[in-house]
Amino acid sequence: MGGIPRMIPYRLRGSDGRSFFAALIWFVCTCGVVAQTPSPDLSNPGYHAPLNPFDQFGADWYECTRYAWGRAYEKLGVRTTFKTSYGRHGGKWYELITADFARGQAPRANSFAIWSDGNLGHVAYVESVDAENVTITEANLDLSGRYSGARTIPVSRFQPGADRVGYGLGPSYKFVGFVYLPPWRKLVGPWPEECDGTFRAIAADPTDPNRIFLGSSHVEKGCGVFRSGDGGQTWTEINAGLEKIGVFAKHYPAVTSIAVAPSNHRIVYLGAGAPDPLGLGGYLYRSVDGGDTWQDARGPRNFFGVPQIQGPVFSVAVDPANPDTVFVGLSVQGVYKTTDGGANWMPVIRGSVTGAKDHYHIVRIGPSRDVFVAGGKRGPICPVLCCLQPGKA
Repeated sequence: MGGIPRMIPYRLRGSDGRSFFAALIWFVCTCGVVAQTPSPDLSNPGYHAPLNPFDQFGADWYECTRYAWGRAYEKLGVRTTFKTSYGRHGGKWYELITADFARGQAPRANSFAIWSDGNLGHVAYVESVDAENVTITEANLDLSGRYSGARTIPVSRFQPGADRVGYGLGPSYKFVGFVYLPPWRKLVGPWPEECDGTFRAIAADPTDPNRIFLGSSHVEKGCGVFRSGDGGQTWTEINAGLEKIGVFAKHYPAVTSIAVAPSNHRIVYLGAGAPDPLGLGGYLYRSVDGGDTWQDARGPRNFFGVPQIQGPVFSVAVDPANPDTVFVGLSVQGVYKTTDGGANWMPVIRGSVTGAKDHYHIVRIGPSRDVFVAGGKRGPICPVLCCLQPGKA
């Protein structure tokens, strides 16, 4: 019950296999069987051409293959790929999906369940599994070309060769097996391919798990900052206000830390650094519009134009109760604190300026507003030494 696929490549990467996405709970009734499961958003681009290779009969016609492919994309961002163009036969997905998708007989959430009748067969999406039942969603069950809803079926009906009589399919449909979707996938965004592998700064909005910030940390070709509002499926570049550096090839400084204020998700802080022989390679920005624009937050400058925050910024931590109270861990300078959103800074731990240099790599504020700092020293003959100093926000 499918459509003719075009071969679409995909790359693995990480969102978590449970989906990472918030979903509404909906109650669906089909043929007397009631299932509680997230309701699919059929407006998602994963259900439609040109992304979905099985969308060939129009917006209102959903074959089982079109729906299953789209559901995998909607929940996990996975683009299912096939060895040949016969993926329109749902019953052949077990053998035709490419080898990078694992297969098996054990039911597992976020997998494809496949039945064969010797012809087209049928494929459904597994939403959840417990000790007794498997809950699936599917389309075109009655050949109407419509979304058929959710259905809960006993685990015993998912043995190889078992039929689904009484659960929506006739006796000629025999269960084949499950194709498991990868728990990790590679996130693809508008950044150049050379920026892949340069991201080390990431932050999620504590009020919206689908809203994520990602920072490129390469010291020679930093690509800046990107934001997603749909759990990593799509990304937008948000570099307005960030300074580009470099003598010949301009690039953004290496982003090392991003922090969203827990008490006001519109306020975001960004720390960055760049090599500088004078130790002035620190960059610190504040956004009050969720990352749309950034303002310098290094504090006032002295007579020589040097701001209070000078060294590369390793870590940024925002007070959970006050978005204007922030701690930053710096290279050499130590740990600094602001209570006015970065307009002014004061040292709370001073770093050494001679001999082995101090580097404060991690600053964290706990739920009770305890502040923890970890770092070490590095010098020509001095090893890295870890330290932990508690304080109070």
